[in-house]
Amino acid sequence: MRFFLLIACFCVLSASAQTVIFKGIVLDEIDREPVKRVDVKLRSNGERLATTDEDGEFQFEYTYKGEDYLEFEHIGFLPKAIIINKRRMRKAVKDTVYFNLILEIKTLGPMEITSPVPDTIYGSEQHSISDYEFYENRYIMLAYDQRLRKGSKIMLVDKKQTILSEYEIPKRAKELYKDFAGKIYVMCEEGMYAVKIFGNKLRLEEMDEDRFYRYTMPIIDTLNSKVYYTNYNPDYPAFEYYVFDPVDSSHTQLAQVEDKLIMELYLAEYKYVSGAEKVWAMKKEQETGVDKEIWIGLKYFTNNIYYKALYAPMFVVGGELVVFDHYSDYIKIYDEEDELIDSTQIYYHHLKGRQSWEKQVLKDQTGDQVYTVLSSGGYQILAEINLETGELGNAHKLYHKYTENIQIRDGAIYYIYRPFESAQKKFLYREKIEADKTDKS
Repeated sequence: MRFFLLIACFCVLSASAQTVIFKGIVLDEIDREPVKRVDVKLRSNGERLATTDEDGEFQFEYTYKGEDYLEFEHIGFLPKAIIINKRRMRKAVKDTVYFNLILEIKTLGPMEITSPVPDTIYGSEQHSISDYEFYENRYIMLAYDQRLRKGSKIMLVDKKQTILSEYEIPKRAKELYKDFAGKIYVMCEEGMYAVKIFGNKLRLEEMDEDRFYRYTMPIIDTLNSKVYYTNYNPDYPAFEYYVFDPVDSSHTQLAQVEDKLIMELYLAEYKYVSGAEKVWAMKKEQETGVDKEIWIGLKYFTNNIYYKALYAPMFVVGGELVVFDHYSDYIKIYDEEDELIDSTQIYYHHLKGRQSWEKQVLKDQTGDQVYTVLSSGGYQILAEINLETGELGNAHKLYHKYTENIQIRDGAIYYIYRPFESAQKKFLYREKIEADKTDKS
């Protein structure tokens, strides 16, 4: 009798200690795309058993010791758990349990407009505002009467909406640009001007455009006497950030940004062009030292509907350098010695469906808060990015739909807006960012 009891106990223990391979793939809920970097953890002890790869796949060995849960966690999705019990273990095929999992994208909860009617910073019945910049306690505005291409002017305006000075722009203006030192320029279809201010008077000074694009525009910011700049080119799917140290005149690479998938397609374009085009590209390579594949990619792939210029801005935040690398899905933080000290996973730039990303990251010009812009039903939502967790926090839904040229300063949001199908000109508005009322779901 004891013999049979021992046999029975052995069988029970063997079943409860069954070892299998768990294998599967994690997909997102909207278009069933694989989700990488999903952590698979055991609820009972918090042990991380696996992380999904680039194809959203996971695999790990597991020894069953009793009922438990597998928890799937990702910064951009709501957590999900599945039970591990005897029933699931019996589904093993050749000691492998297969299953796929669908994760629901984490979005900001339904938002109502709670802010009061925005302040009108400037509005006129005679002209529209096309662009603006802050200058001390005043505003510099690019304005036009009918269309920007038909003629425009630059205006210096105070906080009482009084035009202190204005100047007709000789050429067809496109936009304003403020450089790392706070100097403001008028960018034109052909040429550019520096805006010069003397007291309450302004004038324009024509600039050497080639020199500006070579020596001024690449500079992002300065910190502790060092200069940070980039070799960014909108027609190439990779670029670097560099630091120049005047103490020893050294130039050092700080960070590299690359869209690896687009780069592969960009360089592969060379395979599909004609022989004559290949000869042209080889000659360009000999003349410039730039690879022939890059010349073909530049000439053809940049016109492809799949090509989008890279967007991975860098800001100085609290004495540190912060790079928002949307192609590695990480925020990268560097200290004042230019050493990488932290990296935080992000996912807001993959949002789609009910809320989608507008490819914008904005820093408060007088503070250290950083926001990204989402759109939902024509409304824009500014959500603060937590640099420690990568998650979205305090969110503010703008009062008006389809606003333009959003900037943040002193805890307030500024933007240009004209009511749809209205005779009103484009005005400049301001909304104060409210305290955190975010409802995450």
